[in-house]
Amino acid sequence: MGVTLLFKSMLQTCLENRGATVKKSKEEIAEVKEKVLDFVGDKLDFFRTGRATYDVWSFNVHVRFCSKQLPEKEQYWFNINSNTLRADFEVWICGGQDSFYVMPTEVIRDMYEDPDSIVDSTYPDFRVVTVFVEDHEVLYAKPGVRMKIEKFYCKGFLDMMEIIEQKDRERRQQKTETTIN
Repeated sequence: MGVTLLFKSMLQTCLENRGATVKKSKEEIAEVKEKVLDFVGDKLDFFRTGRATYDVWSFNVHVRFCSKQLPEKEQYWFNINSNTLRADFEVWICGGQDSFYVMPTEVIRDMYEDPDSIVDSTYPDFRVVTVFVEDHEVLYAKPGVRMKIEKFYCKGFLDMMEIIEQKDRERRQQKTETTIN
């Protein structure tokens, strides 16, 4: 290992130990995304279909990566945009392959359509969310409206199918109750 490479490695380790943000290269981010998609898709093949979209199990998956933003807190920022809303799932990778959320688009759409959702200051059709990994919550609306998202943490599609089927059963039950009343 060259002296420069050794120094960079030592510096990165030192910064990470202090909780500082160390920006990952595009190659490192791509590798993290692939490892997460491998897990989510239960090691079945996936195919890149766009800059941040993949076909996994015939689902359109939008994958986002965010580095650690503040040394003292495990919080990560993501935006919700039209690419997110066109996908079947959104994967929020929070700092690395060991911390991610597989979010059904229906859940994200509810956040996006909330009348008090947080609008991006640069792109008015984008919404901004903050993920708090330690609490498994996402802040998505004013004033401080959060949603628990632990059930989406580090899940593969096999796990997600159970959640989606449960959500569909609940919706059918609500329709039945509405029809009866």
